[in-house]
Amino acid sequence: MIRIILKKCLSLGLLLIWLFTSYNTIAQQHDGREEYILYADTSDIHIGYELKRSLKELTGAVDVIEGSNLPKSRTIINPANSLYGQSAGLQVLQNAGEPPVSPTIFIRGQGTFGNNSPLVLVDGFEQPFDALSIEEIENISVLKDAPTLAMYGQRGANGVVLVTTKRGKKQALEVEVSFEQSFTQPIVTPNFLQASTYAQAVNEALQNDGLSSRYTTGDIEAYESGSSPYLYPNVDWADETLRDLATRSNLNFSFKGGGEIARYFAMVNYVRDVGIYREISAAEDYDTQLKYGKFNFRSNLDIDITSDLLLKINVGGNLMEKNAPDRGISSNNIFGAIYSIPSAAFPVRTPDGNLGGTPIYGNNPVATLTSTGYSRPNEREVSFGGTLRQSLDKLIEGLNVEASIRYNNNSRFDEGQSRNYTYQSLFPVRNNNGDVVDYTTTEYGQDTDLNFFGGLDSQRTYFDIVGKMNYERNFGNNELKGTVLFHQNSRSLRGQNNTYHGQNVMTNLHYGISEKYFINLTASYNGYNVLPAGERFGFFPAVSVAWMLSDEDFLRNSEFLDWLKIRASWGMSGNGADRLPNNNYYESTYGGGSGYWFRNGNNFRSGNEEDRLGSPNFTYATSQTTNIGVDVALFNKLNFSSDLFYSRRDNILSGTGGGYSQVLGINPPMTSSGIVNNKGIETSLHWRDAIGNVNYNIGGNFSFTRNKIEEINEQYRPYDYLQRTGKRVGQFFGLEAIGFFEDQNEIDNSPSQSFGEVKPGDIRYRDQNGDNVINEFDEVSLGYAGGYPEIYFSFSFGAEYKGFGISALLQGTGNQTAFLNTSSVFWPLTNNNNISEYYYDRRWTNETMENATLPRLTTEDNANNFQSNSIWLRSKSYAKLRNLEISYTLPNSLDSWNMKSLQIYLSGRNLFSIDNIPIMDPEQLSASYPLLRSYQLGLEMKF
Repeated sequence: MIRIILKKCLSLGLLLIWLFTSYNTIAQQHDGREEYILYADTSDIHIGYELKRSLKELTGAVDVIEGSNLPKSRTIINPANSLYGQSAGLQVLQNAGEPPVSPTIFIRGQGTFGNNSPLVLVDGFEQPFDALSIEEIENISVLKDAPTLAMYGQRGANGVVLVTTKRGKKQALEVEVSFEQSFTQPIVTPNFLQASTYAQAVNEALQNDGLSSRYTTGDIEAYESGSSPYLYPNVDWADETLRDLATRSNLNFSFKGGGEIARYFAMVNYVRDVGIYREISAAEDYDTQLKYGKFNFRSNLDIDITSDLLLKINVGGNLMEKNAPDRGISSNNIFGAIYSIPSAAFPVRTPDGNLGGTPIYGNNPVATLTSTGYSRPNEREVSFGGTLRQSLDKLIEGLNVEASIRYNNNSRFDEGQSRNYTYQSLFPVRNNNGDVVDYTTTEYGQDTDLNFFGGLDSQRTYFDIVGKMNYERNFGNNELKGTVLFHQNSRSLRGQNNTYHGQNVMTNLHYGISEKYFINLTASYNGYNVLPAGERFGFFPAVSVAWMLSDEDFLRNSEFLDWLKIRASWGMSGNGADRLPNNNYYESTYGGGSGYWFRNGNNFRSGNEEDRLGSPNFTYATSQTTNIGVDVALFNKLNFSSDLFYSRRDNILSGTGGGYSQVLGINPPMTSSGIVNNKGIETSLHWRDAIGNVNYNIGGNFSFTRNKIEEINEQYRPYDYLQRTGKRVGQFFGLEAIGFFEDQNEIDNSPSQSFGEVKPGDIRYRDQNGDNVINEFDEVSLGYAGGYPEIYFSFSFGAEYKGFGISALLQGTGNQTAFLNTSSVFWPLTNNNNISEYYYDRRWTNETMENATLPRLTTEDNANNFQSNSIWLRSKSYAKLRNLEISYTLPNSLDSWNMKSLQIYLSGRNLFSIDNIPIMDPEQLSASYPLLRSYQLGLEMKF
């Protein structure tokens, strides 16, 4: 019995070499057990523009992620958040936890100091991940090198992600029903000082600054005893505003089947998330809990109109509704208030029942959440596509033509009601002894009625037309496949100068000899309307070859070698106008200037002035990529793949501030002259075997990428160590800290630090140039870049025994640096901010100077301590248990229920992290909606 499976190989990480790719496997019975070997006789790997190649024919670096191998957690609202560690070379970094936030995605690291996001295509056409649900994804192809990226011309240099949705098959109707309930909680949030300790910390900081204490001994005792909770409050703002657990649920129905003439797949999916805000009872009759609901639908239909004419229809879309606080109040506002307001500042409510606040702190977190109104944004998206494919075998054997059209529209509206609120401040009245005998109140702000707002927030429209001709013939042992196509695409966004029209003419030629030697030629001619005349179009060629060594006579009969292929490629792709923040850099711009007061009424009229000079050479960036790869399978159990690559990106848009004098009086132009090279290795390793009745697999992925800036139009810098050229993109620069000043004598005998007055407990810096002055000329490169890791790895494990299954995925990063500058958490007290327990326990004092790792407390804007320096840099590396799943599938004895299968599973996501930043998650170092840990219980039934 033979069954075909496309498996992705995980690869083993960290200092090893290894992370998993995707392979087809065929299960065979041998000596009473299942074994797995690579299988490459089916053309089911998408390489771009709906072209497919078998694994054996593949000459480029393409990874395939099967939808069935994605985490079972169906309550992942954005499918991109299911891709952590799923493919070698695909780096997915988590952002804030508020749905439906998208992760940051890189393919082969950072190859530019411009936009590095890959092109995401759904069924061949551009569409973001968050428009989909996991349930509709059949597989995902990750295109990484020139043979496939050259097809997309100016859009290919950052890599391409191809998402293929599910389609029907010739089979009886199959119905799948699934439900999942999830419970979520913040992974880690910082703890802040309670009121009495906060008061002591403020007094200490004021004394360090040479100022008088703010809190008396009696005040501190009152905060600690809690005897007067209104005048001396001790408020845990996180506890007052947030709840411990939130919920998320997912319900899905799908239908698949078909016959000789028509095949169909249909799906409806609904996911609902109720956030972590505490539902606080208040006089307001509206709800500000963060609630997110999304309804996805899809219907894919294949119809054989005649034996030679196929019609494919794709219809999909989603409806999104959200409930949140007033549109002017983001989650960053709420968490910013939770982090920044001290526990001793004011009570949640005063004795009169009014919301608390002070002239300094007017953003009571509870009031910010509940008393400013509400917003109810909603989003509508629909996508319609159709393809007609006509076989012309009767005219020319192997020839067919097809035409495709796709329209996608997304609109986001927002409506709600907004208001202002009154808050009250309490002031103690003291007797002659300083004891508090009464209090007075003062009100601030003003209660207002709810005012309605509403309107269109954003709109996005895609329209694509593709015409394609395919030719495929076998000539004895040789095979020829050829494609020529024309693609017209348009993207229109709301706003001025936001319409992009692109054209692409592409040809691909693939030739195989004896199923052992393969050559692939690709060329595209591609351009966009928003580039200046003469620079709009470019030519992007690529060539790749592959050699199946394992099919040679001298290796064919090897007892341990199942598969050995060597690949090599070179080619060009681009990063064009549709990836730039603006599309008119080649034109000079004008902005608001000064004005003139006219006589006879003294009326003022403003004018315009030159804002930025136009670029003299604005064009698309080009990338030349070379790749060498090897694919190996051994012992019918082990799959291994590795790629070495080098790319050079030219014509990157960069500033020219270093080449123009400020005497010019206007902003200098942008110019397409930047150069970055990027090189690396990615490896995957996967082992699959069985011990008795236990089938198991282990594997992993490992990738290392490093870039180097060759040209960035850098301004003159007097010392080589200051230069950004030759360093990584986003490399951190700062002062090198060598400890803290212990006393005034040490300050007097050290180089002068030119960032304001320095006191004992302040940071001491190294004089890099020996001029006995610490200033901006003493900055050096520190750590690594902050926006992306150089190392990305994952490790996977799975096992199955008589219906019981377990699987786990560990994913991590290395060679990445974090800058710890979060107010209140790492930079406390200044600007009336709060202070975390983390900082307080590590601060410099006369008693702790031997072990202190952070500078003294201060209430002033201490420019010396809060420079970019090595004190605030930490490794951002981590290893996270992204997924852990336990499942049980009932035996095939469900006929009486007309059920084919029933599976119950329990899973967890983001269960723990090993990292160097214990107080916050290394992937989220801001005061914003936290990353979430989740626990899922799910049920899946097939009929």
